[in-house]
Amino acid sequence: KYLKFDSKELHVLTTGLLLHDIGKTQIEHEIINKRGKLTKDEFERIKMHVELGVENIIQSGCFESIAVIPVIQHHEKCNGTGYPKGIRGEMLHKYGKLAGIVDVYDALTTRRSYAFAQSPFPALRVMSDEMKGSFDVDLLKHFVLFLGSNKIK
Repeated sequence: KYLKFDSKELHVLTTGLLLHDIGKTQIEHEIINKRGKLTKDEFERIKMHVELGVENIIQSGCFESIAVIPVIQHHEKCNGTGYPKGIRGEMLHKYGKLAGIVDVYDALTTRRSYAFAQSPFPALRVMSDEMKGSFDVDLLKHFVLFLGSNKIK
């Protein structure tokens, strides 16, 4: 609503956001909840959650095909350093760009088995400084403004 998406866009985007990590249900519990650094093989296994999630959604036949965009693109980065395809910039759909921002913010501000939760401001600083180039600058700006607003417009 803050970005003035119409109701159909909101439905598709929120569906994809809610399901973005559904593929992790097919990854071994020991890898998902591992404390400490993942091995190269474990990280490759984790990365498979993207394609597994897309398969789950498509096979269900319950969702519009565009709802897979946040699932397939939530780990892609605007600078091309993400996965699974390493796509960059304008090749990323706005739903994928938004999913990436929301996913990283959630990862940084939520207690995980491998990291403590950060407060909102330090998390946003990491995203804007240490992860520079990863996110669409305008969408990240809008996300920060949204977090600072008192209501959804």
